[in-house]
Amino acid sequence: MRKVHQPTSSWRWAAPVYFYLCSLCAATCAAFLLHRHPPGTMAAVSNFMGSLVENLAHSGAYVVCSSGMTAAGDVICFHANRLPLPPLLLAGLVHIFGDHYRSIELAKIALVLLPVAAALGLARNGMPTASHRRMRILVPLLLIAALLLPTQLVDVINMQVEEGYSFCLLVYALAILLFSASPDAEEISVSWPTTLFFAFTVLALYLTKSSMVAACLFLLLAFCWKVRSPGKRVAVVLIFLCGPLAWGLYTIHTGHFSVGTSVDGIDLHKGNYAEFLDRYPPPAGISLDPYDAALNGGNDFKSEWVFNQYHMHVAEDYMRAHPARTVEAAMWKAEVFFLSLRKIGSERYSGWLGIVTEISMVLFRLLLWTACAVAIWLLVRGPGTIRWAPAMYLGLTISIAAPYLAGFALTRHASVLILPSALFLCWWILEQSRGPLPAPASGDPRITVGSTRD
Repeated sequence: MRKVHQPTSSWRWAAPVYFYLCSLCAATCAAFLLHRHPPGTMAAVSNFMGSLVENLAHSGAYVVCSSGMTAAGDVICFHANRLPLPPLLLAGLVHIFGDHYRSIELAKIALVLLPVAAALGLARNGMPTASHRRMRILVPLLLIAALLLPTQLVDVINMQVEEGYSFCLLVYALAILLFSASPDAEEISVSWPTTLFFAFTVLALYLTKSSMVAACLFLLLAFCWKVRSPGKRVAVVLIFLCGPLAWGLYTIHTGHFSVGTSVDGIDLHKGNYAEFLDRYPPPAGISLDPYDAALNGGNDFKSEWVFNQYHMHVAEDYMRAHPARTVEAAMWKAEVFFLSLRKIGSERYSGWLGIVTEISMVLFRLLLWTACAVAIWLLVRGPGTIRWAPAMYLGLTISIAAPYLAGFALTRHASVLILPSALFLCWWILEQSRGPLPAPASGDPRITVGSTRD
């Protein structure tokens, strides 16, 4: 069993606090730089988020009506076009700070950075001291460098898309699994508070975006695989199931039971139709939204669920009828998600800000590629005792990417992998600093749950 020197008590608390303050300062500066003249109220936030938050905050109605996704003159009112965590969070901030864009923006930044700082707090449990004091500096520096990438900072300050809420939950859930115990142990031992934190984090992740369902299920599977306590397994699964069940009960009142949203169908259809490869990847600064109305086929939809089911069925019929084109499209989506060095589907900046953004994209890709290469190498050539962590990182990456390869992928969809990739590299750096696992003496018992790093 390895003997690992634990950080001092002051360091255990100082590192996450300093990390949080530095990242908060950087994100605040980015918000003032990118939004020099912010709108006065939340109504100006695009992607239906602003209108939904305004309706929630001022009338309590979880609804937004739109004519942009249908034929001219038709209007559909969506009661389930977004999972509830982001709009409810922003509506709650409106009640606290008033309908002032800047105040809500700064409050949102402060909240989403808390799980990231907590992830560093978990990582510091594995930081050796003694002869490897440099690890105490290198690991926080790697995480803060990843967070300060403009590609990531845009998500930190962004209020209109779900990636601005899901990235922090992903990195915290991954940190619990990576740093709860020694990777060479057959199972990990986590306390009940940590178990509950993990369960509610995965629940919150599901409530940010329907495309995160696959990632949530993978995280639950990973937890139940390594944590052998039946009680903790049951608790985590039951807490998570409260999310789909509660949302499903809500959607019944909107006309249809669903654990997803009423725009999942058109999101699938956007990436699966005859002209898709002629329009994808979209030009610089343009998304696929302008084609929404054309996909409706001239139909007049009576409700959001009729609208959703139509697009779902048309997309599935196309995929079955054109498997070769579907595979080709998936390859292009994978290129955008994993390889593209330019921003696709998001606003592009000009001048020096554009140059900084382009450099950030290159650094993000280098970080992602390095993490994937290390994980693959460890799976193929690494010792069997540490293959759990790379398998978990790669599995999480694939589960995040899979829905976008089925629907459509933009580079902002991949940005949620920035901090998880940096966190996995932190785990690898710490693992390298420990050296080889000593062989047990004859007659020694096998390493058990008690041989954790906690």
